Amino acid sequence: MNISELIKNLQDIQAAHNDDLEVVTGEEWFPEQLLSSHVNHNMAFLQFDRMPSDIPAEIDARGFLEHEELLIKTLITNVIFSELEPEAMVDKITSMLVFSHENISSDVIEHFNQTNK
Repeated sequence: MNISELIKNLQDIQAAHNDDLEVVTGEEWFPEQLLSSHVNHNMAFLQFDRMPSDIPAEIDARGFLEHEELLIKTLITNVIFSELEPEAMVDKITSMLVFSHENISSDVIEHFNQTNK
C-alpha cells in the first residue's frame, strides 16, 4: 500500500470517529501500538511493540508495555485522589495487585481497560 492510500484510509477513519485514535496492529484482544517509523529507500517502515517471537504463543511473557503502564498509573492515581477512606484505598490497590499477579498481562489490561471506562 502506498503512503497516500494509507493517509486516505486514516483520514476516513478519523473523520468517521472524531477521535485521536491510537494506531495499532494485531488482534483486538492484543493490540500492538506503533512505536516509531523510518524511511529506507522507497519504503516506510513502521515499528510496533511485539511479543518476542521465540516465546510460545500460549505464554504471555511480554509484561506491560509503556501505554499499559500509563493506564495502570492512571487507575492508581484515580484511587489515590478519590474520596475513599485510606483503608478502602489500600483494599482497592491491593485487589488490583492481586488481580495482576494472578492473571496474564493481556487479561489484566483488558480488565483494567473495562474498569477505566
